[in-house]
Amino acid sequence: DNLFVDAEGQWDAARPYRPAYIQRYPFLAVTVPGLPNASLGVDLACERLVTSGKAHKSALPLFADGQPTKLTQDAANFCFAWNQDFQATAAFCQALSEQGLLAEQQLSAMAPGGKRYAAAGFKTVDTRKFHALPEAVLVEWHRKGFLALVYAHLASQLCWNDLAQKMGLKDHAVPS
Repeated sequence: DNLFVDAEGQWDAARPYRPAYIQRYPFLAVTVPGLPNASLGVDLACERLVTSGKAHKSALPLFADGQPTKLTQDAANFCFAWNQDFQATAAFCQALSEQGLLAEQQLSAMAPGGKRYAAAGFKTVDTRKFHALPEAVLVEWHRKGFLALVYAHLASQLCWNDLAQKMGLKDHAVPS
């Protein structure tokens, strides 16, 4: 179950954030070996695209007069920025791993009817190890913007109980 998608399959309107990975679809940045820049790819099987037959009256073209439209240019800019962010995230995760800060976690909770829920196989930052990082690493991470990411991650840990309440669970869902 996805707690942020309603019964009709729509993103929960009460949550204004929609993951960028979802926002960019059906477009994506494609890195082609040997080329210096990413290209814009599109999933032609997406039902939101009209590739043949009669287009809906509100359909927007991807190209006009042989040139990308504003829609296509905006999609490309969004996807290229997302791709850069993805690469920055990979570098951040590598740095966390190199410093041995990632700790395996699991959580469990029980629904009012007695049904148990469990999640395992995810990792969080070990706060004790994080607070013991050498000063040189902290300075480097500050310069790279990694400290802000660690603190955002730690703050997100406070949301476990919100998720448990959304599921109607009576036990607090806290990683252990």
